Amino acid sequence: MTSTPLQLAAIVSAGVPGLYPVAALPSADDALDFDSAIIIDSADKRWRVRAPKHPEASVRLEAEHVILQSFTPGLRARLPFLVPTIVGTVPLDGRQAFIYTHNPGAHYDIDDLADLSHRTREGQHNIADEIARHIATIHVFPTTIVEDADLPVYTGQQVRERRLAELDLAVATGKVPSGLLTRWEEQLNDSVMWDFRPRVIHG
Repeated sequence: MTSTPLQLAAIVSAGVPGLYPVAALPSADDALDFDSAIIIDSADKRWRVRAPKHPEASVRLEAEHVILQSFTPGLRARLPFLVPTIVGTVPLDGRQAFIYTHNPGAHYDIDDLADLSHRTREGQHNIADEIARHIATIHVFPTTIVEDADLPVYTGQQVRERRLAELDLAVATGKVPSGLLTRWEEQLNDSVMWDFRPRVIHG
């Protein structure tokens, strides 16, 4: 069942005591998986609410919940970007809807970002460089954030074994050029190259 922004506002009111919604704005956010809205309260603060549309989306939100709880105040203070905080949950149709602090910003697709990067003026930060720095920050997160959330964690050799299994599937299709297969095989058979320390990735 689809939830309207007004229905999601009621969820926020139920999930956060003392919060009184006065406006609800639609918010496109993985629309196939979630109903989502921005809620404005009587103090003119903004909140985001997301309600999963199916079990798989619910699992994603539950995992996200665990990860966000792992962000201690000290870790948040060191980040160059804002991370939302979950302030409440409400049962909805057998699943949980989540209420978050709202992080302001704008959505861009990849073409928009390329255009903005080309139009960067002298003395301004290049937006591509800024995004790269933020992504690099994710790679130095403590791995306990992922481990405590019970998300997949692989050693370098386990990653190699997974790629080898994918290569076998690619070979079976008969559609991958032999030169490309040879290159992949050479890289995957170099066990030293896969002896690395795993890092947190975004995805």
